[in-house]
Amino acid sequence: MTRHALARLDGAADAGFALTPTSLARRAGADPGTAAAYSRFKHGDGAVAARYGEALALTYLVSGRTQRRGPLVVTSSGYDVAPPAAAALVAPFVATLARHGHQARVVVVHRHVPSDGDYATWGAAQRRARLRPAHLTVPSDVRGAHVVALDDVRVTGAHEHAAHVALRAAGARHVDHLYVVRVPRGRPASVEAELNAASVSRVEDVLALAAVPGFVPNARVARRLLALAPAALDAALADAPSDLVAWLVRVAARDGLAGLPRYLPGAERVRALDASRPV
Repeated sequence: MTRHALARLDGAADAGFALTPTSLARRAGADPGTAAAYSRFKHGDGAVAARYGEALALTYLVSGRTQRRGPLVVTSSGYDVAPPAAAALVAPFVATLARHGHQARVVVVHRHVPSDGDYATWGAAQRRARLRPAHLTVPSDVRGAHVVALDDVRVTGAHEHAAHVALRAAGARHVDHLYVVRVPRGRPASVEAELNAASVSRVEDVLALAAVPGFVPNARVARRLLALAPAALDAALADAPSDLVAWLVRVAARDGLAGLPRYLPGAERVRALDASRPV
């Protein structure tokens, strides 16, 4: 196993985070941009996700890991219906590899035990307890493959461990983990939540981002909306673009997180409002 990242997280929230390119990213000419851009990516900015996916691919090419034996397979962190932000990295990553002569297949790892809350706010022990290899189902076609797992941030390594064990148990020959941001050791796990909120901290910020072309809704957006109080949720749905509302209806109907106590009232309200609309 190897792991690489585009950037290291420096600074503090109150002084302004900085994303410092790793040595490998500098060799690849890959620019991680700003903490504000990362925050937008975590809340569905498709343009930033495309830049990150390309930059990760260039960094990976410089690492020389594409020369490993076996078919190349790319995946992101696991999910049910609502994808994580990292899933938006996969298509531009694969397209960039293809432009440089490396073909890769895409597989989706299914996560069938969703987190009841914001993973970014949890400490290391809570993360290890709430995300285990048994919570992930890996497609059988990773057997014998060289897998590249894309993710947004590495803080405690709990998610990496669960994904790595599940992929290897499914028969992956090699697994490499690529991240947009690496948080140096010694930083509290809560720094992830602060970074996520660097430029998108309010529901109004999420809705403004949803109106931008190329927006890609993800699980973080779904959780933010479904956790709202009834009146706030109704107001958000009234202001949200119609395609975001339609997507949230699908999540409320099909994703496992919609059945968790924190999100069930919001999911029921979304389904009820959808059912009451004129056909």
